Amino acid sequence: MSKITTEDCAKAVVANFPVEYGSDNDNWKRISKSGKKGEPIVRVFHHRALPLQALVTEENGAIVSTKYKGLAPWDVDQDSAAGQAVSAMYATNACHDFIRAHDLFAPSDFCFYVCSEEEQEESGDVWYFLTPLAGLKRPDYNYTDHLENFVGRHLPEDHSEMEECTFVCDLSRDETRALLLSLGFVSDPKFEAQMSGNAPADDEDE
Repeated sequence: MSKITTEDCAKAVVANFPVEYGSDNDNWKRISKSGKKGEPIVRVFHHRALPLQALVTEENGAIVSTKYKGLAPWDVDQDSAAGQAVSAMYATNACHDFIRAHDLFAPSDFCFYVCSEEEQEESGDVWYFLTPLAGLKRPDYNYTDHLENFVGRHLPEDHSEMEECTFVCDLSRDETRALLLSLGFVSDPKFEAQMSGNAPADDEDE
């Protein structure tokens, strides 16, 4: 059995590149490799010009899957070379046009918080907040820009982003929560407690 190399994985990324993404199929850089001997090994590649990443999984000495998904600022350490490259990419209109044109980010990439009864009374509307799950895994990161380009295709047309990451709708709070769950968005108890001001103190987590 021959050993799978990074070059083999890079060839798989190029060969399986979805045609709807265009012709720039060989402009990739390997970012990471994870997995121990006897376990699936995953190599992550970032496209140098498009908001895309490819995950190549190796099992038992063979490439078993090549998956493509969106690449966003919350996927990388902003202080790293990869983070700087992604930031530069997101400064271009072409990047945002590409995101709007393709289904790159799943609802399961985001968790939500639906406003409390008191917050609804204060604002006069039912609103909910969305945030990328990957960002929650890094305590020093906070995404504060608009999300409509990433999630708009998965939400009803009348759910508008009134400000960064915050959407309003005409449903009740319970209906909004049920809808978001049915669409695949994630309910994270720790995040909801944090947003509602009911998160335990750090020493209570230990």
